[in-house]
Amino acid sequence: MLRRMATTTPPSAVGRGSLWPSWVVILAGPALIIGLVLIILREFAFRGLVSTQQPDILPFWLPTYCLLGKTLAAGHILAWNPHVMAGVPFAADPQSGWGAFAPMLLFGALSCGAAMRWYIVLQPILGGLGMYGFLRSEGLSRPSATAGGLAMAMPVAGSYLSLNLPFAAMLAWTPVMLGCASRALRAGPWRLRIGWLAATAVAWGQIASASMSDGLVIGTGALLVYGVVRISTDIRLRRRTIRQALGLAGLLILVLPLVNLAILIPRFAYLPRTSIGLGYHRLAELSARLTGDATSGLVYGTGTGTTWPLRMSLSPGMYLGGGVMALSFAGFWARGRRSLAVGFALFGVVCYVLMLQAVAVRLRPPLASSTIGSFYLHDPSRFRFGLTIAIAVLAGLGVEDWLRART
Repeated sequence: MLRRMATTTPPSAVGRGSLWPSWVVILAGPALIIGLVLIILREFAFRGLVSTQQPDILPFWLPTYCLLGKTLAAGHILAWNPHVMAGVPFAADPQSGWGAFAPMLLFGALSCGAAMRWYIVLQPILGGLGMYGFLRSEGLSRPSATAGGLAMAMPVAGSYLSLNLPFAAMLAWTPVMLGCASRALRAGPWRLRIGWLAATAVAWGQIASASMSDGLVIGTGALLVYGVVRISTDIRLRRRTIRQALGLAGLLILVLPLVNLAILIPRFAYLPRTSIGLGYHRLAELSARLTGDATSGLVYGTGTGTTWPLRMSLSPGMYLGGGVMALSFAGFWARGRRSLAVGFALFGVVCYVLMLQAVAVRLRPPLASSTIGSFYLHDPSRFRFGLTIAIAVLAGLGVEDWLRART
């Protein structure tokens, strides 16, 4: 009798279903991501730390976001800041935080010191949960999605990157954007699809509010890679026609700027009046001419070495561990998700190439004279953050394939 029951009981009814309530299983992964980030950043979360390690937090980000939040709490959108340089535009400033949900809400509701601490803590949590949601939307199991979420959150929380607020925010919102895009491309009814497309555009706008330069390029690149992979896969499997795919892609391209006009219009209108409008190459030339090459702090054309990704297997810092780094290659054998692994692997390779010092040196002559090229040459090492996103996706796919392996 017992043998017959063992052979006829469905697998889903054995093991975890009988041991744990469903809500524990559902919340375990997100709770682990949140809990580990809080442990790593406990000094910020619970002990009142505001770090002086990053030179911009106390003299720039704290007063800027504090002014943003308190004026919004008073019911006023600050277009002009009278406290700096006899007055400068504020909402139009790409670094003012206008349009960014987290600074506006936190600094409007909390004291400025507490808001800054929780803003630092929130970024890796949001990125980890966003990656978890994206991988779950792509059909991965909860353990695999948790591994990908941890691979996204832990390098940010455990390193100096958590204090680099623009790029920490970019790494937080890019996985959220990918998760919304995944839902949009998989939704059935058009009302749900349009809703998820709007959510994708909102998340893209948050990236623009955080870093309307390299960060926006990296985030948009990740979205482009995912869109191409998902739509081409659907066409190959005859889930949608080419016409439907092009219509959906065109709708997304249209929605991205339209939803974010309040963020984009003031910034693009203000750009020609700023020193950045000259381009970093021109600024570097003027700086050298006026100071006799004595200027320090203007980074230009600095990339990284070829061995930088290996640092992610070393502690402390952007630590992932050798196991996660090794399993990130297993996704290429994942059945049904190989195209996703290949797409993000190519995205990671492009980011890796662009971040290298040797590549920046070779690209400097043809790119330095253009405005877009000079933005890239300002600090090519920032493209390593795109490699972080790619490895997190590949880690989740690799763990999934490892869990499903028969041997």
